[in-house]
Amino acid sequence: MKRFVIAALGAVAFAGTLPVLANDSLAAPAPQALLQQGSRWSTDAPLRAGMEGVRAGVAELRAKDRFSIADYRRLGNTVDARIAAILRDCKLAPDADASLHAVIAELSTAAAEMRAPWPVPAGGLHRARQALEKYERSFEHPGFVPIG
Repeated sequence: MKRFVIAALGAVAFAGTLPVLANDSLAAPAPQALLQQGSRWSTDAPLRAGMEGVRAGVAELRAKDRFSIADYRRLGNTVDARIAAILRDCKLAPDADASLHAVIAELSTAAAEMRAPWPVPAGGLHRARQALEKYERSFEHPGFVPIG
């Protein structure tokens, strides 16, 4: 009986915190919300070079008529290498950096998927393309065109 009472009191105490946890006004704004509508984050040369490299790899693979698991794995490794260079060399303002990390997380997941057993690599290629589109919408990168 004591265990039941303790568990019930714990549930009541936790339930009282749910409205606070669910209150969006207490959460930090998403980095995207900090930009004025239609604005994009500034970039630097290492970021632009890294993202151009990712874009080129994705475009090259998508342009092939047929591609193998080895092609996916190579692209996954290329994406990871570009991510490492971006993280090492890119210097952005904190809010822009936070927004970039959302794109980097998607690209990293895509790279891991491209090295997974079939049919997961195809989803990784699609995820990489979507991450490039998100990058293009969020960052000022003259001449950068996502893959259609």
